[in-house]
Amino acid sequence: MEYQKKYAIPKLQNEFLLIGWDRGYKNIQLFYKDRLIETIKNASQLKKGLRIQDQELHTIDLKFSESPMAIDVIFDGIHCASNVSHPFKEMKKFSPIFWMIAIFGLLASAFELAVILDYPLAFQIVLIIDTPIVLAYFISAIFISKIKPWAFWLGFTTYAIVFLISVLGIVLSLNSFLFAINFIIRLTFLIFMIRMMKTVLNVSKHKNYMKNSGEGLDLLDN
Repeated sequence: MEYQKKYAIPKLQNEFLLIGWDRGYKNIQLFYKDRLIETIKNASQLKKGLRIQDQELHTIDLKFSESPMAIDVIFDGIHCASNVSHPFKEMKKFSPIFWMIAIFGLLASAFELAVILDYPLAFQIVLIIDTPIVLAYFISAIFISKIKPWAFWLGFTTYAIVFLISVLGIVLSLNSFLFAINFIIRLTFLIFMIRMMKTVLNVSKHKNYMKNSGEGLDLLDN
């Protein structure tokens, strides 16, 4: 084997799974305590994911990442800290989308307030409604980058409520082209957020595991 990499086994302290391979990720071999667990001909078998059952390590899931090129290993549903696709690392990538939503919400709110500037009562009502909404978006954007699942649910819940209100607005203004464009933009963001849910739930799962096992979040820096 030309290359080797050790993967710390989450539930077994100071224990490692050794993976070795030849150039081009061929002849991939998995070892635990010098015991050969599995031999995989090439990385193409791992692109869709491969599950291995072992008497000692139980369920081992392998997945090949092409950007960057690496093999991710998951033991009984728990990612190795060095995995490219670790849920913590994936959740951090969501932050820019929430920043876009926050800025979009701020601009939309500013536009609404500018339109009704000459109507004090309406201005106050919109300001009271829009301020907590925009604030929730910015709080979500800040704390999602710090891997806080509650921040995602805050942003998602707020956004979903605003989306439903915008749908009602479209129904009441069927001939409004601007409402239609607004709906399409909001729907696109909502679809992205729905697709994020699986990762956020996985983050919560890993945080609970690390809390119960006593392992620190600094493992991700390894």
